[in-house]
Amino acid sequence: MTESSSDSMRLRVPRILWGALVFSTCLFLVVLVIQQRTGALPTEPVNPIMLPVIAVVALGVAVFGVVFSRQMHRGLLKAAKLEVVSEVDERSGPVLFRDAAPTIRAFANPEQARAVAFTRFHTPFILGMAMSEAVALFGFTLAMLGFPMLQVLPFWVVCWGLMIMRFPTLKRVLEPLEAAHDAVLK
Repeated sequence: MTESSSDSMRLRVPRILWGALVFSTCLFLVVLVIQQRTGALPTEPVNPIMLPVIAVVALGVAVFGVVFSRQMHRGLLKAAKLEVVSEVDERSGPVLFRDAAPTIRAFANPEQARAVAFTRFHTPFILGMAMSEAVALFGFTLAMLGFPMLQVLPFWVVCWGLMIMRFPTLKRVLEPLEAAHDAVLK
């Protein structure tokens, strides 16, 4: 899939949101380093049981964010009323005299389908990014409670991994639409 100028314009807002949320998680680390250097944070954890408890909650939020956003996106795309037609597959080779030409399912109005794909991408994307950011916020909370950086940095690693997985690309917008309607977008 090649990205046209209109596609890059449509991807601009999600990419700006993506960058802003990644940057905000970096700012959390900056705040923690400043707080540590000024001695504003406790040197010992307030309650040691908080680390495993919050880690389990963060893992649950991360898994929920991935599963829920995918299911929501799939449901939104399936609910879209888009006309699909059968067309001769131009990608196949030459057809012999008595053979029927192979067909594929394609969207009758590709521009409408593209518009639907982009509009239905935003909500699951934002929710998934918010859930990813929440993982870093759990790490931030633990650090503020006195846990050492080596114990809370994995929360940021998981957060950034989830965020990198969600970087908005044309493929991530259009492929779920094609899968939901079992049709190709030309």
